[in-house]
Amino acid sequence: MVKELKEKFEKGRMFIATDFTGMTVPEMNELRRALRSVGVEYKVVKNTLAKIALKEVGKEKASPLIEGPTGIAFSYDDVMGMVKTLVEFESKEFPLKIKGGFFEGRILSEEDIKTLSKLPPREELISKAIGCVKAPMYNLVATLSAPLRNLIFILSEREKSMRR
Repeated sequence: MVKELKEKFEKGRMFIATDFTGMTVPEMNELRRALRSVGVEYKVVKNTLAKIALKEVGKEKASPLIEGPTGIAFSYDDVMGMVKTLVEFESKEFPLKIKGGFFEGRILSEEDIKTLSKLPPREELISKAIGCVKAPMYNLVATLSAPLRNLIFILSEREKSMRR
């Protein structure tokens, strides 16, 4: 079990610890199904084994997240999908409680995770970044071509007035 957890902690880009106290089996199945749809694995763990695995992979500073009944969501790819799904389940009538998470060497609080869930999707952020890079170049081209456009307009107006 420790070996399996070590692999998950090493391979995962992010993990979020939750308290599932009070959840029924159908609710737990619904949570797992929703997480699986975004490529996330949810595992109920024994705290002692999880702490041993964290220590062995050098992430022992995340050990305080592993207290009481703990279920851990492991994201191997789509971090935002996991964050949004867990926050959505916590905000519903489910008795799920986010304890915190671990991402790129940092412990994230429940508030950090809720803030992350409000970010727009990755594709939207990329398109906004491209728009920010593209806008100054577009403005430069428009500014540089304006005198030529104005000259052509003046010449064409002058030609029209000479024909009359």
